[in-house]
Amino acid sequence: MAEIFDNRTVLLIDGDCLLCSKSARFIAHRDPKRRVAFGSVGSVAAERIMVELRAAGMGVREPLPDSVILIQRDAAGRIRRFATKSDAVLGVAMLMRWPWSWLGFLGQILPRGLRDAAYDAVARRRIRWFGRAQGCALSAAGTMSNRIVKDGFIAATDASALRSTERRASAPVASSDK
Repeated sequence: MAEIFDNRTVLLIDGDCLLCSKSARFIAHRDPKRRVAFGSVGSVAAERIMVELRAAGMGVREPLPDSVILIQRDAAGRIRRFATKSDAVLGVAMLMRWPWSWLGFLGQILPRGLRDAAYDAVARRRIRWFGRAQGCALSAAGTMSNRIVKDGFIAATDASALRSTERRASAPVASSDK
């Protein structure tokens, strides 16, 4: 099993929030290169990441339940980027296919204070407007099963399958023999 920190981008969300869960599925569907893994803000994986960020002196407080958290690592496994709120949303949008990547880039033109105020307004009302997911959507099988971070690891369906999928995606298409 591979650590979640194997050059992956991890997006931590509130897994019980329907808006957050649907957003994770939306992102997964539009991330054909499978660069983003998902985890719950209240998980063991999130706790491990927060401890690492504090140890690195990044001035991180406890994760807020009303904030998504984006963590990107470099090839050596060191945290390259840590973002919350609107910066996290725009950061993950830039990893998705067009037109979302373009919109993520353009969104950075708006001042962070304005973006975060809009983010906070939706975050405060997300359960009232969208409801709760029936259980944590990140524990569900299917499209996202090998992109879910559990206890600090990519879910058991697993990193080797993910790597072979990434190799296939980057390899030239070969004709199949019958």
